[in-house]
Amino acid sequence: MRVALVSVGLAVVSLSAAAATNRGVTSATSPPAQAPAPARPDTTAGTATVRGTVRDATTGQPIRRATVFLRVTPALASGAGAADRGESLRTSTDASGAFEFTGVAAGRATVVASKDGYYDPAVTWNGAPAGGGGPAALSLAAGQLIEGIAITLSPAGAIVGRVVDEFGDPAASIAIEVLRREDGRRGLLQTAGRRSESDDTGTFRVWGLAPGEYLVAARPRQMDVEGRPGQSADRDGFALTYYPGTSAVADAAPVVVRAGRDTSGVAFPLLTTRLAVIRGQVVGMDARAATRVTVMVSRIDRHRLGNGATGSSAGADGVFEVTRVPPGRYNLTAREGADGPWGPLNRAGSVEVDVDGADVDGVTIPLGPGATVRGRVVDERGQPVRRPLRVQLSQSSRDFAGGVAPPAPVEVAADGSFHATGLFGPLYVRLLTGGPTPMPLEAAQARTERQASGDPPLGITALSVGSVDMLDRAIPFAGEAVEMIVEVSTLASEVAGTVQWARAERGAGPRPVVIVFPDDPARWHEWSTSVRAATVSSDSTFSVRYVPPGDRYLAIAVDGLPPGEHREPDVLSSLRALARPLQVRPGERHELSLSAVTWPLR
Repeated sequence: MRVALVSVGLAVVSLSAAAATNRGVTSATSPPAQAPAPARPDTTAGTATVRGTVRDATTGQPIRRATVFLRVTPALASGAGAADRGESLRTSTDASGAFEFTGVAAGRATVVASKDGYYDPAVTWNGAPAGGGGPAALSLAAGQLIEGIAITLSPAGAIVGRVVDEFGDPAASIAIEVLRREDGRRGLLQTAGRRSESDDTGTFRVWGLAPGEYLVAARPRQMDVEGRPGQSADRDGFALTYYPGTSAVADAAPVVVRAGRDTSGVAFPLLTTRLAVIRGQVVGMDARAATRVTVMVSRIDRHRLGNGATGSSAGADGVFEVTRVPPGRYNLTAREGADGPWGPLNRAGSVEVDVDGADVDGVTIPLGPGATVRGRVVDERGQPVRRPLRVQLSQSSRDFAGGVAPPAPVEVAADGSFHATGLFGPLYVRLLTGGPTPMPLEAAQARTERQASGDPPLGITALSVGSVDMLDRAIPFAGEAVEMIVEVSTLASEVAGTVQWARAERGAGPRPVVIVFPDDPARWHEWSTSVRAATVSSDSTFSVRYVPPGDRYLAIAVDGLPPGEHREPDVLSSLRALARPLQVRPGERHELSLSAVTWPLR
């Protein structure tokens, strides 16, 4: 069966012995996988065979019914459309933990495996990568036989606990979320493991967790959206509560999970609160249209990714009522469409509301059409870029409140044009590579630079909406039609030089990172192409490439900054006064000599 490759929560093994060693995966082949047996005479594509086993990393026992994917990217000459012909194959292990793929096309291949109750050893431990990097794929020839691929999966851990009310009685049917800090991003949390709900004794168990530190949150399912008013008599309820019994993320206690073990005893009381009602009306509805208007309500929490949303249809007159709302800040989004809350949109509108325990009346949500963008991606000469690309218009993950999801990335045509509709701002613009597995252009740059051949990497140099420079800025679409030009270039502007730091003479431990960023806080966000960083090399040199041109940049070397945190606005704000100003001109190399500051700053 051919399916789309799933990469989250999978153990990855390259058909390369060197990569396998780095990822905690062993190869049973002799000679190593990078020197495979000679190819059979058959040169027809789709005739290779790959065999291997999946075992428990702790016991060494075979894992039955594990899911194994084989991803093949054809080894074609560079050019548009080459990446579009990749394929994914899926199979399951048998009683001995063995798997086999037959009829595999020639190309670059990687194997991944997963099984409930196990975690990927390449995931993070407290936000720090486990090491090994990405797998190096093998060039798989037609008719070739590779066997002895050995994949190990590690048993996952679990958190077991209990929630009670203010009287110590069991709190049943409470949604329990386990949260971990996203890799390299301070204060931003995302759910991990399998979600759970407390039973009639208040007990819960969240499983499928990789080793690390987590926060545990109890989120009562009490908020509701009704088209008819007057349904809310009960005003007592529970607030979002973090273990060991607090409403503040900063006061939450971490829970340590170890591989293959249950962490038990995570018991805490839920906080009580006064629940409110939000009443309002959606205006601008078209009574003649055969559409429905849905009001989606989601809590705004800057500490978290993916807060979810509750929604229901508004009345024929647009009247809605949200009942049993705990204190907090909420996004209310009205969506007009023919296919329910997640179908295609005709019009939408949103407002933000603060709730402090008192009812909120008179909320008005105006409906409006989405914006339309007609644009072009061009090079520095104004000519179309002859490479497969996609344009993505999306919210920051901190800003997405579960109301209007951004559209899927749109393809850039051969003449450089692209067209997107139904846009509701604010949205950022990113460029992705083409093919079946698009990636951000910044990631493609790094990958291309590591390869010995291929097209030179591209970098965004400018983005204009009409006559306004909007590079790395949120575009506040409001129903209009706009023209957009995205300029890219192979002429990489570079900031390079040397760094001095206190621990350099010891030659051990992490090295500093050099950050080049614009002196404009509006451009400091997770998808900024202007905020660039590079780790200092062992010879104390650095090179930061593909910095978009600009007159007001800052550069600084920082020792001790955790990976990925160079994009955090509060980090950049604290470094701003210590950084060196510079101008970045198109296609030029700018030399700097920097002395690293130590993080955290004193």
